[in-house]
Amino acid sequence: RLPVQQSVSLGSIYDARTDCIVGNILLPIDFIGKSVKHKSAYCKVFKDSLIDVENLLDDIGIEDDLWLSLVFNMVSAEGITSLINAIFSVNKQTRILHYCYVREQKYITDNVIKLREKIRQTTDYTQTTHLFAAITSGIHVIVLLQLSTDNENEMDNFLEKISQDLRKKTFKISKEEKEFNQLTVRKVFSNFQDLNQSVTLFDLCQQIVDMKKLRDSHHPVQCFLRPIHWFYPSQVKNKATYVPLDQDDIKNLKQYLFPLWFKMKQLNELIIWEIKESFSEHLKTQFSEIQQEITKVKEDYSAEINRIRDKILEFRSGKLKEKLTPDILMNTTKILLENKIDDRLKRIRSLKAKAKFINDLNQQNIKYFNMEDVSIQQNDDINSILRMVIKFGKEELIFCSTDDLRDQNQSIWNEYY
Repeated sequence: RLPVQQSVSLGSIYDARTDCIVGNILLPIDFIGKSVKHKSAYCKVFKDSLIDVENLLDDIGIEDDLWLSLVFNMVSAEGITSLINAIFSVNKQTRILHYCYVREQKYITDNVIKLREKIRQTTDYTQTTHLFAAITSGIHVIVLLQLSTDNENEMDNFLEKISQDLRKKTFKISKEEKEFNQLTVRKVFSNFQDLNQSVTLFDLCQQIVDMKKLRDSHHPVQCFLRPIHWFYPSQVKNKATYVPLDQDDIKNLKQYLFPLWFKMKQLNELIIWEIKESFSEHLKTQFSEIQQEITKVKEDYSAEINRIRDKILEFRSGKLKEKLTPDILMNTTKILLENKIDDRLKRIRSLKAKAKFINDLNQQNIKYFNMEDVSIQQNDDINSILRMVIKFGKEELIFCSTDDLRDQNQSIWNEYY
């Protein structure tokens, strides 16, 4: 699996129930097996239908069990796994480049007798279920790209050329290639913090190639766990009880949580959009109201996530004897919560469309007035209202409509607009 922490090392001891590292066994050199050299590189470009969340997570190596721990905040999302919490929009000009280079693997030798005393000394006062027995190291990178041209076929061919070069030992594509200027790096996720700061795709590719040449500076890419009782059978019997989730349990959990989690990501994405774009002054009040409602939705979401997490902890600890069936997981709160998220998504998307509409009007030098913002008295007639919004001595054409009228009579609206 992907490392739960970049600081993981051979001999790190681990509690699989809470998915966290709880200590470390200091291993003598002779306990560590000879490095196995791999030097294999993988590179793939995602586009269109391939940019599907589940498909992407599977290719990256975020398996369902790790995904659950990330959703439940049992492990902190860092490096590659920070993709889980990342907020970004995807369209037909979005591309995702996935690169992974594995240089070597180190492992703990099978000299069990020598290890037992080390394990006993370290785990006497900790709840431990597993030991990190092997670690592969190398370079792992996910790059979120945006095309700035409509010539998608040409750009896809160029990205494929980059992909092929990255699999080799050298990167021979020139910085002067015009296609580099038509590719914007939006986000980088990596097991190397330095790579996350890359500004251009060429610089990133060059950094990757340079790092491949450095023998001793690679970070964990994948970890392999072994149960403590494999090394020390008597150690776990009276201490840490661990019941793993089977495939049916994981499937039920994912089917239950994935729609809720994904909708919440969409909601957060739209909120971030508002902060960046800032709504027209005409929509500030509406957005403020929705923000308050979303704050409550987030609280309800956290409560539901915590409820399911507690059930998983009970199950993994052997306290919950029932299987995690849909009936056990289901809660009326979850259904209501999904409906609330759907409603807020619909409303904020409507506001986003309205903001674009107002911006389009402004670009055509057409003023937008929302009559809710005009102080209208009970006895005001249409002429009084128009005098409030039209500057004195200036002739202006007034076109009155409502959102419903515009949406229901789009052809008439287009005729006048």
